[in-house]
Amino acid sequence: MKSQQIILLGTVVWLAGVILDSMVTRYAYLLIHLGTLIAIFGCYKWLRVSENRKQISKYFFPRGGFREKIKNIFDFSWSRVSILWTFCLLMGMLIVHIGSLALGSSAAYKEAVKTIKMDDKVLTQTGEILDFSYMVTGNSTPRGRSTLNIGVIGSEKNIKVIAIVHGSDDNYITKRIEIKN
Repeated sequence: MKSQQIILLGTVVWLAGVILDSMVTRYAYLLIHLGTLIAIFGCYKWLRVSENRKQISKYFFPRGGFREKIKNIFDFSWSRVSILWTFCLLMGMLIVHIGSLALGSSAAYKEAVKTIKMDDKVLTQTGEILDFSYMVTGNSTPRGRSTLNIGVIGSEKNIKVIAIVHGSDDNYITKRIEIKN
């Protein structure tokens, strides 16, 4: 398989994982991680070819005078555009992972999950809570109010929950839990 095909395959698997996670499907995070690893492997395989490294060096660090450097900025050849899109794609994947890990490891998220596991309205709709979605959206602040959108995967039904958490440092209290329809 060519390296570009491997990168494309990794992207498709990653997007499938993101879509399944937004639909609150269990184990969707495995597809997200697998897609990222496949795309990184494809990029590694592509970078092992010395001609490709020279091409990147030529595009991002042009030699010559000022006029050649400006001309190079507006060079939108297919190979350069594909390099830029691949770089943007991998940075997007990295941002999703870092954002999910940051929100998922915050004290506000931990407090929200603890409260969700004990909430009667959530338990009657979902049954037994099996897991939570990988991608947590919303905002979390070290001090003040945090609004977290969390997918809850239950034995009977999967739902999305908005948890509003107040507090500072490690002292958080869940003020409200809303079930999204």
